[in-house]
Amino acid sequence: MKNCKLRRFIIFAIILAFATGCNKEKGYELCAESESYDYEPATANADGEMQNYSKESSDYRSCDSISSNSQSCSRKIVRTGELSLECEDMKEAKHFIDSLTKATGGYYTSEYSVKRKHSTTTDLEIRIPSSHFDLFLSSLEGENKNIKIERKHIFSEDKTKEYYDSVSRKKTKDAIAEQYRQLLKKCNSISDILEVKRRLDIIQEEADLEARRMQAIDQDVNYSKISIRLTKTEECDVDDDDSLSIKNSFGYGASIAKYIFHGIIILWPIWIILAVFIYLWKRRKQNKKAEKNNEQ
Repeated sequence: MKNCKLRRFIIFAIILAFATGCNKEKGYELCAESESYDYEPATANADGEMQNYSKESSDYRSCDSISSNSQSCSRKIVRTGELSLECEDMKEAKHFIDSLTKATGGYYTSEYSVKRKHSTTTDLEIRIPSSHFDLFLSSLEGENKNIKIERKHIFSEDKTKEYYDSVSRKKTKDAIAEQYRQLLKKCNSISDILEVKRRLDIIQEEADLEARRMQAIDQDVNYSKISIRLTKTEECDVDDDDSLSIKNSFGYGASIAKYIFHGIIILWPIWIILAVFIYLWKRRKQNKKAEKNNEQ
């Protein structure tokens, strides 16, 4: 009888999770801040059947229906910037960006520098509070004459649907997980306890995954990412380049001669075979000539 009750509950929970999840996909813009799902704990009646969830009709209001209250629902907009900068003094430009990042409450996530013959490049990835995103860009453009913006790309991505989808799925899974916890207290046999615990772990893991997705989106929304490529081009003298070119030409010629000489040495077996072949060919030619003279 207990096993029968357990099977009924598991089937009911799976159907409920599927049906509720499908409904929440349609109403993806549910507001996490102003609304909550008030589930009543499911209990078993005398026949062993699970009671239905009770929910307020306001739980399924979408953001569009409460758009008049801006605090009830917030859009999840991720702003990103990509900049290519030219500078005359790399040290001064880097110091200015460091100070500006600190002043706006940002921080570096990566920094990479490459020094070449005629240029030095530094790639920076910065996280700036979204409220200071525009201030950072305007300060970067206007306050330092050492820096010249060569390319700027600012774009935004709307993560609202993805975020509130995760909100809906997490609340559904949390409610189902609570039902499993209630049932776990009523299980007596080891097999029932293990089965309910296994399903509870799966649901809890899925709920934690949705929570991590929400946290990642919040991080991207609260801290905008700015990628900067800072380049300093070194000026070079034309005469120096010409003299360097002539010097390099002599060097390249010596290298070619060295490679040819090494190639000749490496092919020594071929030269021996070729010498033997030439010797035999000349010997045969001399013998034929000697035989022809004897016949005459």
